Formats: sequence, C-alpha cells, structure tokens
Amino acid sequence: MDTIKIKIAGMRSTVCAATVERALSQVPGVDSVLVDIEKEEARIRFTDGPVTQEILYEAVASCGFKVILSDKNGQEIRNDADVNIKKRIRHIGGCLAVLIVLELACFIGNGRVSISFLGMMAVAEVLFGSLALWQGYFLLRRGLSKLVAGVPSMDSLASLACSVAFFFSVWRTVRIIQGFDSVRTIYFAPATALLLLLMVDEYYAVRISMLEDDYASNKNHTRDTFVCRILLRNQEYKVSGEDVFPKDLVIAESGETIVADGTIIQGRAAIDESALTDVTMPVNKGKGDKVFAGSIILSGKIIFRVSHAGDKTYIRQLENLAEDIPEEPLETIFATENLAIIFLPAVLSLCVIVALSWYFYSGDSVISWNVLTVLLLAACPGALGMSILSALYKAISEAEKKGVLFKNTAVLEQLHKVSMVALAKTGLLTEGKMRLECVVPREEDIKNTVMKLAAVLTKESKHPLGESLKKTAYGKDIFECEISDYVPGSGVSAWYRGSKIAIGDYNYIKKMCAIPEELKKQVKEFENKGSAVFYLSVDGKWCSIFVLSDVVRPRVLDEMGNSVGNALRFIIITGDGKNASVNVGNIIGISQVAAELAPKDKAELLGYLRRSGEFTAMVGGGISDAPALAASCIGVTTLKSAEAASARLLLPNKDLKWLWKAMNLSRQTVLIIKQNLFLAFFFNILYIAVIITTGVLWNESLVVPLILTTVFLLSWVGIFLNVSRLRYSI
Repeated sequence: MDTIKIKIAGMRSTVCAATVERALSQVPGVDSVLVDIEKEEARIRFTDGPVTQEILYEAVASCGFKVILSDKNGQEIRNDADVNIKKRIRHIGGCLAVLIVLELACFIGNGRVSISFLGMMAVAEVLFGSLALWQGYFLLRRGLSKLVAGVPSMDSLASLACSVAFFFSVWRTVRIIQGFDSVRTIYFAPATALLLLLMVDEYYAVRISMLEDDYASNKNHTRDTFVCRILLRNQEYKVSGEDVFPKDLVIAESGETIVADGTIIQGRAAIDESALTDVTMPVNKGKGDKVFAGSIILSGKIIFRVSHAGDKTYIRQLENLAEDIPEEPLETIFATENLAIIFLPAVLSLCVIVALSWYFYSGDSVISWNVLTVLLLAACPGALGMSILSALYKAISEAEKKGVLFKNTAVLEQLHKVSMVALAKTGLLTEGKMRLECVVPREEDIKNTVMKLAAVLTKESKHPLGESLKKTAYGKDIFECEISDYVPGSGVSAWYRGSKIAIGDYNYIKKMCAIPEELKKQVKEFENKGSAVFYLSVDGKWCSIFVLSDVVRPRVLDEMGNSVGNALRFIIITGDGKNASVNVGNIIGISQVAAELAPKDKAELLGYLRRSGEFTAMVGGGISDAPALAASCIGVTTLKSAEAASARLLLPNKDLKWLWKAMNLSRQTVLIIKQNLFLAFFFNILYIAVIITTGVLWNESLVVPLILTTVFLLSWVGIFLNVSRLRYSI
C-alpha cells in the first residue's frame, strides 16, 4: 500500500470535507481517505492499481474543488488569490455599473426609441455581461460542478441562476435582433450583481484564511536554545543545548536553565520547576535527585548526568502528550452547505414546476423561460454567503487588531457557548513567583533590623527570599559578614561582630535553635494557606520569621468581576498544593479547586468535564497545561507561549478581560449573522411579493431586471452596515 497527500483549496466546512472524501473514495484502487480541513489536505491510501495523481486530481475537480499544484505554501497562494480577487471585483463592479446605466437608459427610452436601438443596447449588455462572466467563470464552474456531483451548495444555486440568466438573456437578445421579440427583457445586470456577491463571498473566504494563517504563525512557540557546559575528559566545553547527548556530564549553576533530564552526581541547588509542576516554591535537590529540562537553577551548583535529551525530555513528552490527544473539531454553526442540501432541491423543484405550469397553461415557451429565470434569480439569496462570511471576517480582523487570535471561524462561532472556565493558578491567577508577604514580629523597629540581617545573609542568593529582600531591605546600609555555612535552598549562616546569625527553613534552623510551640502554631497557620516560612536566628535564639507566598495578581479580582455578565462557572486546575490553591480560590471567589494534578490528570479531568456536557474553556499558565488545553473544548493561552500549539484562542497577555471580550465578540457576531440572514431572505421575499403584487412578472416589464439588481445591491448595503457594528464589540 502507498499513501500520498494532496493539497486542496476551497474547503470551508465538514460538508466540503465529506464531499471530497466521498469523491476520492470512489476512485478504483483507493483503500481509505482522510481529509483535514485545517491543513487543507487529503491523505489517500491505495493499493497497487490504476491510481495516479492525475485521476485523484480529476476526482477532486469533479466535486468543485481545486488541487494546489504550486510549490508555494498555502499562505503565499492565498496572498496571490487575495490580489487576484480584488482585481476581479473591480472589473465586475465596473461592468455592473455600465449595465445598470444601459438598463436605465432602456427603461427611460422604452416606447420612445426604435426596437433596433434597444437591440443595440442589448448587444452592448451582452458584451459587458460576457466580460463579467469571464471574470467570475471559475466560481460558476465550481458551483455547477458541485451540483453535477450531487453535493450542491448555496453557491451552486447562485451559479445556476447566473448561468440560466446569462444564456436566456443572450438568446433573448438574438431574438430581438432577428425581430422575433418586441419586448426587451434581459437579465445581464441582476446576473452580474449576483456574480459580484459571489466574488465578494470568495474575497471574505480568502481573507478569513489569511487571518487563520496569522494565528498559525503566532501559535508556534520558538524553542529557546540555551548554551551549557559539559565535562568531557575532565575539560569544560561550551555547547548548545541541542548538542547535549545522553550520559554527558552537564554543569549548571545559579541563573542557568537545565537543558536535559538527568540525575545529580555532585552538588546541591534550589531549582525552580514551576513551569513543569505548577509548584511555585523552589525544590532543594542534591546528589541522586533527578532534574528536568526547562527547570531553572536559583541558587547553588550541580553536575548531573544526562539521561534524556532533545525530544525525549519530560518537557517534550508533555508537548507530545498534548499532540496525541485527539482533537474534537468544533462544528461551524452557520454552514451554507448544510442549508443547501434541503433548500436548493426545494427551490429548483418549485421553479421548474411553476415554469412548466405556465408553459402548459399558455403554450408560450419564451414567457415560460422568462418565468424560470426570474424565479431562479428571485429565490436565490445572493447575499447569504456574504451575510455569514463578512461578519466572521470583520469579527476576526477586529480581534486581531487587539491581539486576540482565533484558530478558525468555528472557535469564534462557538466561544459564546462556554459554560465552565478552567483556570490555571500559577502564572495566571498568581504572579508565579514567591514574594515576601509579611515579617513576624511586625514592630517596625525590630522589622527593619531583622530584614537588614536577612538581607546580609541572602545578598548573593537567587532564592525568592533573597530576591524579595533585595527589593525591600537594600539601600539600608547593608554591611558585610563572613559566611560560615551554606546549603543551597535550605539556609545560610554567618558570623557578624562576634554573633552567629542564620536564616533558613525549619530543617536547617532547628539545628541552630529551639522553636517555641506558640511560634509553631503560628507557622502552621501560614503553611495551611500555602505559604513558605523561613526563620532567622541570632546566637541560637529565634529572632524572626519571613513568610513567602505566590500572591494573587493585583488585577485578577477586577478581571474576574468583569465576567459577571457571562454567567460562567469556574474551576481552578493546578499541580500546586491544595492549601495554596484553595487559598487563592478563596481570595478570588472560586470554590471549585482541583489541586496536585499531574499534566495527564489535568487532561483527564477536562475530558471528563467535556463528556459530562460542559462546554469548557481552559486558560493555561504554563507548559504543564498543554495537555489540558488540548483536551478542553477551547484551549486559551497567550501569544508566543510554550503551550500555544495546543490552544485554539490566543490572547495578547494574561489579562482575563480579553477572554471576556472575545466571548462578547462571539455572542455579538452570532447575533449579527442571524440578523444578516434575516436581511438576505427578507429582501428576496420582498422582491417576490412586489413582482407578484404588481403583476410585473407576467407582463415582462423592463422594471423586473432593475428591481432584481436593486434587491441584490440593497441586501449587500444593509448587511455591510450591520456588520460594521462589530467594530465596537471588542
């Protein structure tokens, strides 16, 4: 068996994909077909037989789609198509303007000029109508091909109406010139107006694809390449992280990023693993402990032996796990192909029945064809496609201006249906870094003294406690001291003016002094909230404690308050400890908290919520959330973030107000599309009512083409004005 891939342009919905899949499956020798709309490609597996690429290309073309044969990528092809379609719109618009002038001239001069003059005007209309038809021929061919293949779309109805109107008008012009007809009723102007609407639809479809290309280019996170040092035959060498191999000995010290997974064989360090675990507090590790790529050394120095490098590291496994989660595609709400399956056969049947009835009643084939042409044009909601695509394009383009990117139009259509929002804690609701929350005792004079002592001890440290003290205690005449003991991540002690001062966690400081029971109870209260506590002792007596917390971002409460109008339920999903997570939930008003979850557990929880009927949006805060983003209905994260490849909606920053704005935009877009659909059908129904009421249809008046053209243009203007309101929705 062999497998080939072919690129296909023009697929907009699952109906299009199913059409292509069915056409390719019917080719003799084809075993199976898988069509991917987002990648615009079909993968065909076939047995040995008469299957060639040319046969497959013909099968695709038979159902109205185009195979991309160019060496250019999809984005370059769409850029060329955008320029080409703009040029065609200008040409068709110019032809339509001339045709309208000719129609008005004939209408005003009707009864005052000779039949030969009207015939000359008709010949001029044939010329400009043919030019317009030539510019939009590929659209008509595509729509009619779908109709012939048995998979019609609304484009098929419009293409059929345009084609019938054009050939009937040419035939009618010939009859006028030959003197068989004295009444000049031809439909080049309304057919051209309808063709112009089809071309505008195509323009919006191409522009939407270009915006989706912008999403794809922004979601791809560029992996940072770090330089590291390896020990080779007792010599240090600087190499790129990509050039590290298993069993290499890598040296990492304060401020450096670990480039591979491995086991520490020498040294000790405080390591920030929050990107992988959501746990904000650094982890103290020494000989025999495992380290992981993507972690950051905050203090200390280690030498570790590499066990996994490159794509086999834990951080890459998280990305692979996210990629392996099957993505359930979001269905588009407004797919004209679905409507066409019912609407088009009904309309065609009605038009044919009425035309045949008129023929058997009157016996006049000319008037019968005229009835068929008018009914086809009148029943064709020419602005239907534009009513949907223009709103989607306007919404996505306005969102992109603000830095909000949608993966595709289905995400925009479905976002307003979100019922539950899952929020990452670390880096999203909180700052993602431990900060000094308070100092005990709190008396100002004692506080200043102990902070100065603590700042002295942590002067060279990259530990969160040291970093916090630098911002609060420096500038207070910091003195020098002699460090006597240092355990990275645990504690440090020194001699100053004959006194021994020390700062560290409980395991480190208990060797220096006894901790009173009352203080232990107070410390327990802080730890129950998820805070980390460090002790300061002087000459074997405890002096003070420092409380560090991953504090809630200052604007989160306001951001959550802005979501009130969306009637959403919230849940915090994190790998951090339960106490810290519940405390954050209490602060911002979220009662549902799922803590201490591994990345795989997060994905399973989101999958369970999805299967339970919840339409979920997961807002990620780090690479550990990538599997959860892939498992949720709509994954949300920020531009250029490491987990962006698993998301369907990208925000400019971590401010949740952009999510609420995107949801409001989705709601407004759906509302405006419904209004546009009403307008599209309303103008057609109005036209039919006017024709029937005035009897113009049966009298073959010159007013008919003018009314038809006006209806198409009015529906276009009405939809354009309605869509412009989306400018203020985000």
